[in-house]
Amino acid sequence: MQNWSYVRIDEFFETKKSVFEAFYNKQLTSFKELRNQDRTIWFIRPKIRTDGVHEIHVYDRSKTVPSNFSDQVVQLHTPNLPWVSDLHFSDDNHDFPRDPGKSLTNLSEAIRHDLEHLEIKSIGGLLISGDLTWRGQSKEFEWATKFITDIQSWAKLTASQVLVCPGNHDLAFSKEPWAKGVPATEVGEASVAEYKQFYEHLYEVKPTSDLACGRRFWIPDGEMVDIASLNSSVLQQIPDAFQGQGFLGATQLREVTEAMKWSQDRRRTKAFRISMLHHHVVPILYREHPDVGTAASVVYDAGAFMRWLVENEVDLVLHGHMHLPALVKERRALDYPKQERWHEITIAALGSSGVSANHRPNQPNSYGLIEFTRDGVRLSVRYISADEAIPFDQRLVYSTALPKNKQC
Repeated sequence: MQNWSYVRIDEFFETKKSVFEAFYNKQLTSFKELRNQDRTIWFIRPKIRTDGVHEIHVYDRSKTVPSNFSDQVVQLHTPNLPWVSDLHFSDDNHDFPRDPGKSLTNLSEAIRHDLEHLEIKSIGGLLISGDLTWRGQSKEFEWATKFITDIQSWAKLTASQVLVCPGNHDLAFSKEPWAKGVPATEVGEASVAEYKQFYEHLYEVKPTSDLACGRRFWIPDGEMVDIASLNSSVLQQIPDAFQGQGFLGATQLREVTEAMKWSQDRRRTKAFRISMLHHHVVPILYREHPDVGTAASVVYDAGAFMRWLVENEVDLVLHGHMHLPALVKERRALDYPKQERWHEITIAALGSSGVSANHRPNQPNSYGLIEFTRDGVRLSVRYISADEAIPFDQRLVYSTALPKNKQC
Protein backbone atom coordinates (compact mmCIF):
# COMPACT_ATOMS: atom_id res chain seq x y z
CA MET A 1 0.00 0.00 0.00
CA GLN A 2 2.94 2.35 0.59
CA ASN A 3 3.55 2.49 -3.16
CA TRP A 4 0.48 4.73 -3.43
CA SER A 5 -0.35 8.31 -2.40
CA TYR A 6 -3.59 10.18 -1.73
CA VAL A 7 -4.93 12.41 -4.52
CA ARG A 8 -7.40 15.24 -4.14
CA ILE A 9 -10.81 15.06 -5.83
CA ASP A 10 -12.87 18.07 -4.71
CA GLU A 11 -15.80 17.13 -6.95
CA PHE A 12 -16.46 14.08 -4.75
CA PHE A 13 -17.60 16.30 -1.87
CA GLU A 14 -20.98 18.01 -1.65
CA THR A 15 -19.30 21.35 -0.83
CA LYS A 16 -16.91 20.92 -3.79
CA LYS A 17 -13.99 21.20 -1.34
CA SER A 18 -12.26 18.28 0.32
CA VAL A 19 -11.85 18.25 4.10
CA PHE A 20 -8.88 15.85 4.00
CA GLU A 21 -6.17 18.28 2.82
CA ALA A 22 -3.65 17.01 5.39
CA PHE A 23 -3.34 13.71 3.49
CA TYR A 24 -2.87 14.83 -0.11
CA ASN A 25 0.47 14.28 -1.87
CA LYS A 26 1.45 11.87 0.93
CA GLN A 27 1.87 8.12 0.76
CA LEU A 28 -0.62 5.68 2.29
CA THR A 29 1.21 4.69 5.45
CA SER A 30 -1.01 2.26 7.34
CA PHE A 31 -4.53 0.84 7.58
CA LYS A 32 -4.91 2.66 10.90
CA GLU A 33 -4.29 5.95 9.09
CA LEU A 34 -7.02 5.09 6.59
CA ARG A 35 -9.45 4.21 9.37
CA ASN A 36 -8.78 7.44 11.26
CA GLN A 37 -10.19 9.41 8.34
CA ASP A 38 -13.61 7.88 8.94
CA ARG A 39 -14.49 7.63 5.24
CA THR A 40 -15.33 4.82 2.82
CA ILE A 41 -13.78 5.95 -0.47
CA TRP A 42 -10.23 7.15 -1.14
CA PHE A 43 -8.67 8.35 -4.40
CA ILE A 44 -5.05 7.35 -4.91
CA ARG A 45 -2.24 7.47 -7.47
CA PRO A 46 1.26 5.95 -7.72
CA LYS A 47 3.66 7.54 -5.22
CA ILE A 48 6.36 9.89 -6.56
CA ARG A 49 9.67 10.93 -5.02
CA THR A 50 8.50 14.30 -3.66
CA ASP A 51 5.49 12.88 -1.77
CA GLY A 52 5.43 12.98 2.01
CA VAL A 53 6.08 9.75 3.90
CA HIS A 54 4.98 10.76 7.41
CA GLU A 55 2.12 8.98 9.16
CA ILE A 56 -0.84 10.89 10.56
CA HIS A 57 -1.62 9.03 13.78
CA VAL A 58 -4.59 11.10 14.97
CA TYR A 59 -6.81 13.04 12.62
CA ASP A 60 -9.59 15.31 13.84
CA ARG A 61 -11.45 17.30 11.22
CA SER A 62 -12.40 19.86 13.90
CA LYS A 63 -8.73 20.82 13.96
CA THR A 64 -7.29 23.24 11.41
CA VAL A 65 -6.78 21.62 8.01
CA PRO A 66 -3.70 22.78 6.06
CA SER A 67 -4.68 25.56 3.69
CA ASN A 68 -3.43 28.90 2.42
CA PHE A 69 -6.34 30.81 3.93
CA SER A 70 -7.85 28.73 6.70
CA ASP A 71 -11.63 28.62 6.92
CA GLN A 72 -11.27 27.67 10.58
CA VAL A 73 -10.15 29.84 13.47
CA VAL A 74 -6.78 28.89 14.95
CA GLN A 75 -7.10 28.98 18.73
CA LEU A 76 -4.00 30.24 20.53
CA HIS A 77 -3.21 29.46 24.15
CA THR A 78 -1.07 32.52 24.79
CA PRO A 79 -1.40 36.13 23.53
CA ASN A 80 2.22 36.65 22.43
CA LEU A 81 3.33 36.61 18.77
CA PRO A 82 7.06 37.05 17.98
CA TRP A 83 7.90 38.62 14.63
CA VAL A 84 11.14 38.17 12.68
CA SER A 85 12.32 39.45 9.31
CA ASP A 86 15.35 39.39 7.01
CA LEU A 87 16.88 36.33 8.63
CA HIS A 88 19.18 35.73 5.63
CA PHE A 89 20.21 32.18 6.46
CA SER A 90 23.45 31.47 4.57
CA ASP A 91 27.01 30.32 5.11
CA ASP A 92 28.47 33.82 4.75
CA ASN A 93 25.84 36.45 5.55
CA HIS A 94 24.02 35.11 8.64
CA ASP A 95 25.22 36.31 12.05
CA PHE A 96 24.20 33.30 14.16
CA PRO A 97 25.61 29.74 14.19
CA ARG A 98 23.41 26.98 12.83
CA ASP A 99 23.52 25.16 16.18
CA PRO A 100 24.00 26.73 19.64
CA GLY A 101 27.43 26.30 21.26
CA LYS A 102 29.20 27.16 24.48
CA SER A 103 29.88 30.78 23.56
CA LEU A 104 27.37 31.52 20.79
CA THR A 105 23.66 30.82 20.51
CA ASN A 106 21.62 30.29 17.35
CA LEU A 107 18.76 32.59 16.37
CA SER A 108 15.88 30.55 17.81
CA GLU A 109 17.64 30.22 21.17
CA ALA A 110 18.53 33.93 21.24
CA ILE A 111 14.83 34.78 20.87
CA ARG A 112 13.87 32.19 23.44
CA HIS A 113 16.35 33.54 26.02
CA ASP A 114 15.08 37.10 25.57
CA LEU A 115 11.46 35.98 25.97
CA GLU A 116 12.39 34.11 29.16
CA HIS A 117 13.95 37.32 30.52
CA LEU A 118 10.60 39.03 29.84
CA GLU A 119 8.97 36.17 31.78
CA ILE A 120 7.18 35.02 28.63
CA LYS A 121 7.23 31.24 28.85
CA SER A 122 5.12 30.43 25.78
CA ILE A 123 4.16 32.01 22.46
CA GLY A 124 1.07 31.68 20.33
CA GLY A 125 2.67 31.76 16.91
CA LEU A 126 5.48 33.08 14.73
CA LEU A 127 5.42 35.77 12.00
CA ILE A 128 8.15 35.99 9.33
CA SER A 129 8.11 38.96 6.94
CA GLY A 130 10.42 37.70 4.22
CA ASP A 131 14.06 37.25 3.20
CA LEU A 132 14.55 33.97 5.00
CA THR A 133 17.53 33.31 2.73
CA TRP A 134 20.37 35.20 1.03
CA ARG A 135 20.47 33.54 -2.40
CA GLY A 136 17.22 31.57 -2.45
CA GLN A 137 19.15 28.30 -2.43
CA SER A 138 17.88 24.94 -1.25
CA LYS A 139 20.40 24.63 1.59
CA GLU A 140 19.42 28.10 2.87
CA PHE A 141 15.73 27.15 2.89
CA GLU A 142 16.71 23.99 4.79
CA TRP A 143 18.33 26.20 7.44
CA ALA A 144 15.19 28.36 7.54
CA THR A 145 13.09 25.23 7.98
CA LYS A 146 15.31 24.11 10.87
CA PHE A 147 14.85 27.53 12.53
CA ILE A 148 11.06 27.22 12.28
CA THR A 149 11.16 23.61 13.47
CA ASP A 150 13.29 24.58 16.48
CA ILE A 151 10.77 27.22 17.52
CA GLN A 152 7.85 24.88 16.88
CA SER A 153 9.56 22.34 19.15
CA TRP A 154 10.13 24.52 22.23
CA ALA A 155 6.96 26.60 21.72
CA LYS A 156 4.75 23.61 20.77
CA LEU A 157 3.45 25.33 17.62
CA THR A 158 1.73 23.77 14.62
CA ALA A 159 2.27 24.97 11.06
CA SER A 160 -1.07 26.80 11.23
CA GLN A 161 0.46 29.07 13.88
CA VAL A 162 3.36 30.10 11.63
CA LEU A 163 2.81 32.76 8.97
CA VAL A 164 5.42 33.65 6.36
CA CYS A 165 5.75 35.86 3.27
CA PRO A 166 8.55 35.88 0.67
CA GLY A 167 11.20 38.58 0.23
CA ASN A 168 13.23 39.55 -2.82
CA HIS A 169 16.13 37.34 -1.65
CA ASP A 170 13.82 34.32 -1.46
CA LEU A 171 12.52 34.77 -5.02
CA ALA A 172 15.87 34.89 -6.77
CA PHE A 173 15.24 36.92 -9.91
CA SER A 174 18.95 37.54 -10.35
CA LYS A 175 22.16 35.79 -9.40
CA GLU A 176 22.81 38.61 -6.91
CA PRO A 177 19.46 39.27 -5.16
CA TRP A 178 21.24 41.30 -2.48
CA ALA A 179 22.33 43.90 -5.09
CA LYS A 180 19.26 46.14 -5.28
CA GLY A 181 20.15 47.71 -8.65
CA VAL A 182 20.86 44.53 -10.59
CA PRO A 183 18.21 43.82 -13.28
CA ALA A 184 16.35 40.53 -13.43
CA THR A 185 18.07 37.73 -15.31
CA GLU A 186 15.64 34.94 -14.44
CA VAL A 187 11.92 35.03 -15.01
CA GLY A 188 9.33 32.31 -14.45
CA GLU A 189 8.67 29.27 -12.32
CA ALA A 190 12.33 28.28 -11.92
CA SER A 191 13.05 31.42 -9.92
CA VAL A 192 10.43 30.65 -7.27
CA ALA A 193 10.63 26.84 -7.20
CA GLU A 194 12.75 26.66 -4.05
CA TYR A 195 10.42 28.95 -2.11
CA LYS A 196 7.38 26.99 -3.24
CA GLN A 197 9.00 23.75 -2.11
CA PHE A 198 9.84 25.31 1.27
CA TYR A 199 6.26 26.59 1.58
CA GLU A 200 4.68 23.26 0.67
CA HIS A 201 6.94 21.40 3.10
CA LEU A 202 5.93 23.80 5.89
CA TYR A 203 2.16 23.88 5.29
CA GLU A 204 1.59 20.59 3.42
CA VAL A 205 -0.38 22.48 0.78
CA LYS A 206 0.57 24.06 -2.54
CA PRO A 207 0.81 27.88 -2.42
CA THR A 208 -1.45 30.23 -4.33
CA SER A 209 -0.18 31.75 -7.58
CA ASP A 210 0.59 34.98 -5.68
CA LEU A 211 2.23 33.14 -2.73
CA ALA A 212 -0.18 34.87 -0.33
CA CYS A 213 -1.75 33.30 2.76
CA GLY A 214 -3.71 34.25 5.87
CA ARG A 215 -5.00 33.14 9.25
CA ARG A 216 -7.64 34.10 11.79
CA PHE A 217 -6.44 33.63 15.37
CA TRP A 218 -8.49 33.46 18.56
CA ILE A 219 -6.54 35.09 21.40
CA PRO A 220 -7.18 33.79 24.97
CA ASP A 221 -8.81 37.05 26.13
CA GLY A 222 -11.44 36.76 23.42
CA GLU A 223 -9.79 38.95 20.77
CA MET A 224 -10.02 37.88 17.14
CA VAL A 225 -6.92 38.61 15.06
CA ASP A 226 -6.76 38.41 11.25
CA ILE A 227 -3.32 38.30 9.62
CA ALA A 228 -2.94 38.53 5.84
CA SER A 229 0.50 37.67 4.47
CA LEU A 230 1.19 39.31 1.09
CA ASN A 231 3.83 38.82 -1.58
CA SER A 232 5.36 42.20 -2.50
CA SER A 233 7.89 40.60 -4.88
CA VAL A 234 5.60 39.86 -7.80
CA LEU A 235 7.07 42.31 -10.32
CA GLN A 236 8.85 39.79 -12.50
CA GLN A 237 7.57 40.15 -16.03
CA ILE A 238 10.44 41.96 -17.78
CA PRO A 239 13.93 40.40 -18.02
CA ASP A 240 16.84 42.84 -17.77
CA ALA A 241 14.52 45.55 -16.43
CA PHE A 242 13.12 44.65 -13.00
CA GLN A 243 14.55 42.64 -10.13
CA GLY A 244 11.17 41.29 -9.09
CA GLN A 245 10.57 43.44 -6.05
CA GLY A 246 8.29 46.11 -4.67
CA PHE A 247 4.88 45.41 -6.22
CA LEU A 248 1.65 43.79 -4.97
CA GLY A 249 -0.87 44.10 -7.80
CA ALA A 250 -4.63 44.60 -7.84
CA THR A 251 -5.38 40.91 -8.43
CA GLN A 252 -3.56 39.77 -5.30
CA LEU A 253 -5.19 42.44 -3.12
CA ARG A 254 -8.66 41.57 -4.40
CA GLU A 255 -8.12 37.83 -3.87
CA VAL A 256 -6.76 38.35 -0.35
CA THR A 257 -9.78 40.49 0.55
CA GLU A 258 -12.09 37.70 -0.57
CA ALA A 259 -10.05 34.93 1.08
CA MET A 260 -9.91 36.78 4.41
CA LYS A 261 -13.67 37.60 4.10
CA TRP A 262 -12.92 41.22 4.94
CA SER A 263 -15.66 42.56 2.67
CA GLN A 264 -18.43 40.60 4.39
CA ASP A 265 -20.88 41.68 7.11
CA ARG A 266 -19.52 45.01 8.29
CA ARG A 267 -22.00 45.07 11.18
CA ARG A 268 -20.17 42.51 13.30
CA THR A 269 -17.28 43.33 15.60
CA LYS A 270 -14.15 43.66 13.50
CA ALA A 271 -11.18 41.44 14.22
CA PHE A 272 -7.87 43.19 14.83
CA ARG A 273 -6.38 43.18 11.33
CA ILE A 274 -2.71 42.83 10.43
CA SER A 275 -1.13 42.86 6.97
CA MET A 276 2.40 41.52 6.59
CA LEU A 277 4.63 42.01 3.56
CA HIS A 278 8.35 42.39 2.89
CA HIS A 279 8.82 45.79 1.25
CA HIS A 280 8.20 49.28 2.58
CA VAL A 281 4.80 50.94 2.38
CA VAL A 282 5.91 54.47 3.29
CA PRO A 283 9.42 56.01 3.14
CA ILE A 284 11.62 54.69 5.97
CA LEU A 285 15.11 55.50 4.75
CA TYR A 286 16.26 59.09 5.37
CA ARG A 287 17.27 59.49 1.74
CA GLU A 288 17.43 57.08 -1.21
CA HIS A 289 19.92 57.62 -4.03
CA PRO A 290 18.19 58.45 -7.36
CA ASP A 291 20.48 56.24 -9.42
CA VAL A 292 19.25 55.17 -12.84
CA GLY A 293 18.18 51.54 -12.76
CA THR A 294 18.05 51.35 -8.95
CA ALA A 295 14.69 50.28 -7.49
CA ALA A 296 13.24 52.21 -4.56
CA SER A 297 12.48 50.41 -1.29
CA VAL A 298 8.79 51.44 -1.26
CA VAL A 299 6.38 49.25 -3.26
CA TYR A 300 5.52 50.77 -6.63
CA ASP A 301 1.79 50.57 -5.94
CA ALA A 302 2.03 52.04 -2.43
CA GLY A 303 -0.87 54.41 -3.06
CA ALA A 304 -3.20 51.60 -4.10
CA PHE A 305 -2.04 49.48 -1.17
CA MET A 306 -2.68 52.29 1.34
CA ARG A 307 -6.18 52.72 -0.09
CA TRP A 308 -6.68 48.95 0.28
CA LEU A 309 -5.55 49.12 3.92
CA VAL A 310 -8.03 51.91 4.63
CA GLU A 311 -10.92 50.22 2.81
CA ASN A 312 -10.35 47.04 4.81
CA GLU A 313 -9.63 48.90 8.06
CA VAL A 314 -6.30 47.19 8.63
CA ASP A 315 -4.84 48.20 12.01
CA LEU A 316 -1.19 47.17 11.74
CA VAL A 317 1.28 46.67 8.87
CA LEU A 318 4.49 44.68 9.41
CA HIS A 319 7.45 44.74 7.01
CA GLY A 320 11.23 44.47 6.77
CA HIS A 321 13.53 44.79 3.71
CA MET A 322 16.09 47.54 4.44
CA HIS A 323 17.24 46.23 7.85
CA LEU A 324 16.17 49.44 9.58
CA PRO A 325 13.61 49.48 12.44
CA ALA A 326 11.06 52.29 12.24
CA LEU A 327 7.54 53.16 13.33
CA VAL A 328 4.95 55.29 11.49
CA LYS A 329 1.33 56.06 12.32
CA GLU A 330 -0.91 57.18 9.45
CA ARG A 331 -4.46 58.58 9.60
CA ARG A 332 -6.45 58.36 6.40
CA ALA A 333 -10.08 59.04 5.54
CA LEU A 334 -12.39 56.04 5.38
CA ASP A 335 -14.97 57.92 3.30
CA TYR A 336 -12.76 59.76 0.84
CA PRO A 337 -13.40 62.43 -0.46
CA LYS A 338 -15.83 63.41 2.34
CA GLN A 339 -13.10 62.89 4.97
CA GLU A 340 -15.59 62.73 7.85
CA ARG A 341 -14.41 59.36 9.23
CA TRP A 342 -10.73 58.61 9.79
CA HIS A 343 -8.81 55.40 10.34
CA GLU A 344 -5.36 55.10 11.93
CA ILE A 345 -2.85 52.57 10.60
CA THR A 346 0.34 51.68 12.47
CA ILE A 347 3.19 50.76 10.09
CA ALA A 348 6.10 48.94 11.73
CA ALA A 349 9.45 48.22 10.10
CA LEU A 350 11.77 45.64 11.61
CA GLY A 351 15.55 45.57 11.34
CA SER A 352 17.19 42.34 10.28
CA SER A 353 16.77 39.42 12.66
CA GLY A 354 19.77 37.52 11.39
CA VAL A 355 21.98 39.21 8.77
CA SER A 356 25.70 39.74 9.39
CA ALA A 357 26.98 43.11 10.66
CA ASN A 358 28.20 44.38 7.27
CA HIS A 359 24.62 44.37 5.97
CA ARG A 360 22.85 46.30 8.72
CA PRO A 361 23.22 50.03 9.54
CA ASN A 362 25.36 50.07 12.70
CA GLN A 363 22.91 48.29 14.96
CA PRO A 364 22.34 44.78 16.35
CA ASN A 365 19.88 42.24 15.00
CA SER A 366 16.33 42.56 16.28
CA TYR A 367 12.97 40.83 16.54
CA GLY A 368 9.45 42.06 17.28
CA LEU A 369 6.86 41.02 19.84
CA ILE A 370 3.10 41.60 19.58
CA GLU A 371 1.25 41.23 22.88
CA PHE A 372 -2.55 41.16 23.11
CA THR A 373 -3.99 42.15 26.50
CA ARG A 374 -7.36 43.22 27.88
CA ASP A 375 -6.17 46.83 27.62
CA GLY A 376 -5.19 46.63 23.96
CA VAL A 377 -2.25 45.63 21.78
CA ARG A 378 1.42 46.40 22.38
CA LEU A 379 4.14 46.12 19.76
CA SER A 380 7.78 46.06 20.83
CA VAL A 381 11.05 45.62 18.94
CA ARG A 382 14.10 44.29 20.79
CA TYR A 383 17.78 43.75 20.02
CA ILE A 384 19.36 40.28 20.13
CA SER A 385 22.84 38.88 19.44
CA ALA A 386 24.58 35.53 19.10
CA ASP A 387 26.99 36.23 21.98
CA GLU A 388 24.20 37.52 24.27
CA ALA A 389 26.44 40.55 24.96
CA ILE A 390 23.63 43.12 24.88
CA PRO A 391 22.33 43.79 28.43
CA PHE A 392 18.63 43.03 28.75
CA ASP A 393 17.86 46.56 29.97
CA GLN A 394 19.38 47.99 26.75
CA ARG A 395 17.54 45.78 24.25
CA LEU A 396 14.33 47.74 23.72
CA VAL A 397 14.34 49.56 20.37
CA TYR A 398 10.78 50.89 20.48
CA SER A 399 7.43 50.01 22.00
CA THR A 400 4.00 51.36 21.12
CA ALA A 401 0.40 50.82 22.17
CA LEU A 402 -2.15 50.29 19.42
CA PRO A 403 -5.82 51.35 19.59
CA LYS A 404 -8.28 48.84 20.99
CA ASN A 405 -10.64 47.13 18.60
CA LYS A 406 -13.85 48.78 17.48
CA GLN A 407 -16.95 48.17 15.40
CA CYS A 408 -16.61 48.45 11.62
